[in-house]
Order: sequence, then C-alpha cells, then structure tokens
Amino acid sequence: MIDLTPEQCSRVLDEARVAHVACIADGEPYVTPMSFVILGGVLHFRTALGRRIDALRNDPRVSISVVRLGEGGSWQSVLIRGRARIIDDDRLEADVIAALVHKYGDSPLAFSRPALLPEERPVVAVDALETTGRASTDPLGPAIHPGRV
Repeated sequence: MIDLTPEQCSRVLDEARVAHVACIADGEPYVTPMSFVILGGVLHFRTALGRRIDALRNDPRVSISVVRLGEGGSWQSVLIRGRARIIDDDRLEADVIAALVHKYGDSPLAFSRPALLPEERPVVAVDALETTGRASTDPLGPAIHPGRV
C-alpha cells in the first residue's frame, strides 16, 4: 500500500460518491453510508432525524471512510477523524443543499431537494482533526485488497 498526499486525498473526496459515517450511538459503534459534499475543504452531509443525528448531538466524535474503486481491484481510501457540528447558518445550509443536488443530480442519493413541507433534515459539517489516505499499489502491479496480506 502507499500513502496518499493531501492533494490526492482531496481528489478522492471530490470524486467519491459515498462516505461511511461512524459515530457512537447508545454506547455502540454505528456506521451508515451517506451522500456528501466538500465545501471549503470541509465534509458536509444532510441527514434525516433518527439514530445518527441523535448520536451526533450526544457525542460529536466521528470517523468517516471514503473509498474510490479503480480498475483491476485497485482502490484509494481516505479516513477522516473529526467532530461533527450541526449547521445553523441558513446561507451555508442552502449552499450545502445546492452542492448535494448538483453532485448527485437525479440519483436516488439526492434526497436533499427541498420539499413543500420539509421535515427537519439537519446539515452536518465535519471538522477534521486528522485526514489520512492510502491506496493499493500501482494499478499496473498486483492489487492489495484491504485486510489481505
């Protein structure tokens, strides 16, 4: 495996479609997939009310894993360790929703379109404390898969 540079990590985050958000819910690890965008170098997502947002309100510590798969079994992975915060700035919230709609278009992942009578769907920002990235070996060489020796 090789380490990714900060620029390579940014490229993976810009191009990947799904992030896995890990938090602590009721004292247990809880991981869910999320659509997301990067604005101003910060990862943002929008979520419905439920276990995930309750967990983040109770304990803002998160780990986020983003993986981009390549050809021949190659992969690039970025891990963000940080703190989640619910956005209370209407302008930033609107910018995040617009960026989500732009990124995901008509995909089923684009549930962020405003509804006539919208339910509360908080926008969350993740302030990174640490961002690291790794990748399998050169795509022309043998691929190394996570968890394999």
